[in-house]
Parts: sequence; structure tokens; C-alpha cells
Amino acid sequence: MVYEFPQSDRTLEIDSKGTWHISPGNGQVEIDSGNGQIIIHHGNGQVVVNAGNGQVVVNSGRGQLVVDGRVISR
Repeated sequence: MVYEFPQSDRTLEIDSKGTWHISPGNGQVEIDSGNGQIIIHHGNGQVVVNAGNGQVVVNSGRGQLVVDGRVISR
């Protein structure tokens, strides 16, 4: 199921698994309530938050920070 917003390039898609895909221009937001995952893409940066396994990934384009109980790097 895809919703398009008038006078905007934004779309909202809900796929067969119940995942929400929101596309605002050059950014994208995906919300999956099934496993608690939130993915935010905006320009060259990416933020991934997964409440299912506690993983947090932040990539600003210049560096990356990964927190999953084992790895933190820049």
C-alpha cells in the first residue's frame, strides 16, 4: 500500500510485512514495528536503531560509530 502526498514528492509505503517506508525527498525513514527497528537515511548520513538486539549504528558520512555491545569505532 502506497500513499502519495499532493504537491509533494513524499510517499508513505506500508509493505506486506507491516514495515513503514517514508520517503521525504532525499531522505528516507523506515519503521518496522515487528522487530523494533528504526532506520533513518538523510543525505549521506544513516541512523539505525534496533531495539530487538540493542544495536545502534550512526554514520554521519565522515565517520561511523557502532554500538552493539562489542564495537565502537570512528
